[in-house]
Amino acid sequence: MQLLDMIKTVKDVSEGVYKNLNSKFIAYAMPFENINLLNGILEKLKKEHPKAVHFCYAYRCGFSDEWVRSNDDGEPSGSAGKPILNQLYSFEVQNILVVVVRYYGGTKLGVAGLIQAYKESTREALENAKYIEVFPKKKIEETLDIETYYLKIEWIKKNQYEIVYQEFIDKNVILHYLVEI
Repeated sequence: MQLLDMIKTVKDVSEGVYKNLNSKFIAYAMPFENINLLNGILEKLKKEHPKAVHFCYAYRCGFSDEWVRSNDDGEPSGSAGKPILNQLYSFEVQNILVVVVRYYGGTKLGVAGLIQAYKESTREALENAKYIEVFPKKKIEETLDIETYYLKIEWIKKNQYEIVYQEFIDKNVILHYLVEI
């Protein structure tokens, strides 16, 4: 896997809708950097759409596709998650999750119809999205005395880096921050 210099991702949540034979497919594309949040996102969508029958998804995370996954959620194998994931590759986006919520309309669409529906709803969500470029970051951990800490904080703010953790212990500070690499 090659580490990329920059990736394109969505800025915030966007939606796409596709309808076929009374079935409705609502795609939600969203920024996604932490796979541990997946279950919470799915639970939230299930509460928002209690009558939906499927919550199929795909995601790509990391600067070298460290985490890639798709899920058909009970649809025929390869008919939902894979078409969603293929759209992520087509749009060349990463650090993204797309969940497609399906409401069943009473008529079976067949595998080809399902592939088309999941692909088109995802495509629309990605076309409606606003994109940003993100650069890889490295986590720096330092233990500093108080005086050096305040100088480091000024430097971090000046460079617009992100502090992720700090802990004051006696006359020292443990500082974790992210810098672009």
